[in-house]
Amino acid sequence: MTTTTTTTHGTSVYSSSRLKTKTNNRLEDDGDELQYLQNQLSKMDGLSTKLVGILDSFDDRLLKLEASILPIHRSTQNLTRLVNSKYYLTVFSFLSS
Repeated sequence: MTTTTTTTHGTSVYSSSRLKTKTNNRLEDDGDELQYLQNQLSKMDGLSTKLVGILDSFDDRLLKLEASILPIHRSTQNLTRLVNSKYYLTVFSFLSS
């Protein structure tokens, strides 16, 4: 049987002790949750750093690819213009005669 002592304010010592225990448990749970969230944040920071590195590498590779393809593209454009001009000259000379 639990006995309670009543204070001058009408609250029991038992209730006060129980409230203190609940508060301490809640604080401990909140502390555990905070630690978990901090660990998750740390993991996310690491993943973000890795992702930025991957994207930077991808960007560098795309720039190198563009630099290597650009001369080929220009040559192809020049050849296309040359073929088209010869075609039009041929058609024009045929129509003129």
